[in-house]
Amino acid sequence: MNKLKIRGKIFLMLTVLLMMLSISIFLLVYYQVNKLCTINFEKQLDSNIKLSLNLLDKTYPGQWRVDGENLYKGQHLMNNDNEFIDIIKQNTNNEATIFLNDVRITTTVVDGGKRAIGTKASAEVVDKVLTKGNEYMGSAKVLNNPYEVKYIPIKNTENKVVGMFFVGVEKSIIYQQVIHMLLVIVLITLVIMLLSFFIGMKMIKNITNPLDVSVKYFDVIAEGNLTGELPAQYLKRQDEIGDLARAAEKMQKSVKDMILNVKDVSKNINSQSETLYSVSEEMTASSENVSTAISDVAKGTEEQAQDLVSITVVLNKFGEALDEVGQAIKDVDGLSEYINFMANESNNKMQILIQSVTNISSSFKNFMEEINHLGIEINQINEITTLINSISNQTNMLALNAAIEAARAGESGRGFAIVAEEIRKLAEQSKVSSENINRLIISISNESEEIIKNTDIVNGELKDQVQIINENIDSFRRIVQSVEEIAPRIDSINNSATSINKEKNSILDKIERAAAVSQETAATGEEISSSSQEMNASSEEVARTAEYLANMTKKMATEIDKFET
Repeated sequence: MNKLKIRGKIFLMLTVLLMMLSISIFLLVYYQVNKLCTINFEKQLDSNIKLSLNLLDKTYPGQWRVDGENLYKGQHLMNNDNEFIDIIKQNTNNEATIFLNDVRITTTVVDGGKRAIGTKASAEVVDKVLTKGNEYMGSAKVLNNPYEVKYIPIKNTENKVVGMFFVGVEKSIIYQQVIHMLLVIVLITLVIMLLSFFIGMKMIKNITNPLDVSVKYFDVIAEGNLTGELPAQYLKRQDEIGDLARAAEKMQKSVKDMILNVKDVSKNINSQSETLYSVSEEMTASSENVSTAISDVAKGTEEQAQDLVSITVVLNKFGEALDEVGQAIKDVDGLSEYINFMANESNNKMQILIQSVTNISSSFKNFMEEINHLGIEINQINEITTLINSISNQTNMLALNAAIEAARAGESGRGFAIVAEEIRKLAEQSKVSSENINRLIISISNESEEIIKNTDIVNGELKDQVQIINENIDSFRRIVQSVEEIAPRIDSINNSATSINKEKNSILDKIERAAAVSQETAATGEEISSSSQEMNASSEEVARTAEYLANMTKKMATEIDKFET
């Protein structure tokens, strides 16, 4: 049953319904016809028996009376009077019988080719008619044959039942009429069934043909062909078939529009994924360059810190030398009585002092060169941080554009939007770190400028000391004669040494701070390098995601291209 198509199912249902309807009509008609025929024959029997009695009264006037075994009507003997009974049968087509009590004395009923005179009525009829004096209408057996009968009691002048008058028709005659009517009805029913069948088939065809066309139409759509059209006659129908056809056409247009939109979107996604892939590769290259530059900056900063430590060592030695000079001056001031002897010793020491001052002057030149070099490298670091800021801004803009494109892509771009947001955060962190480095560099630059100013002062003082020492060497030749002149100069030298020692301590403090800043700069550079490597990894992940997205959009485009629009 489930394998049958709708046409077969409707045909089977229609056939079963028509058969059930026909059988129901046949049974109902049979019952009604049989009932109507029985009622009709009963009415005929009632009418015929009344007409027969009226005819009998007119033919043989008088009362009924019994004389022995004879029954009279008026003066006429009814025993064996077949003429009157035959007239009744000829005019009514009913069997007729006159009973004397329960015995037939004249009848049209034949048994074995002879009139059934002398036979008796059934006990049921006798009880109701003769005994109770009532009429009897209904079915009864006459000589063991079923009849539809009417019995009326015959009464004498004393109103005593003395016999019965019978009219009846054999059931077989009724059945013949019923069967004849049923045959006519069956023929009419068959004609109606055939007409109903052909009309039903026409209706089934009107229903199933559009369904077959719709199924073929949907099969074509399922195969990816969206160019098919339904016949206009189906679209114009106002019934369910027309609704189905219009809904199918609307669905085809919707699917066609959706496929075209998906094609356009897939092309845009493919283009954006290629752009994203290119941008991620550029970001990877830029992050690698930034990482390399920051590594170089960190390395240079570490070297600078080491140089500053070396300068600190030299300045400590310089301080020790200044302490020795101060002590020597104090000794000269306290032991002026040994001035001649000490003049010679001082001459030798002054030679050593000249060498020390020369070394200090050379160290200060190196220190100034390192400081100048430090200023140049600080400017380079400033340029690099400016480049990092620019790259961070560009990365932030690219991440923002990528997030916007991901938002346009909807659900399929959510993962990419997360990656773009992470890139934007890394760019912001890079920018913040770069700005911190820039502030540190500005601080280092200011400190370096201060150191340069101080070194200029120290250099000037050293030059003065060299000049004073040279003058002292000349004066030692005349030291004996110029003791009073030497004492003020010794005080001047002592004051200058004290001033130089103070400046030395200030320089040491600033160099230590510059070294600390350099170490912080190196650490920050390492952090930036690590962040750049992380950004590089994120960029590579973005590139892989973009490549995967491009492959998926190509596959989607391939599947969509199967639809003919």
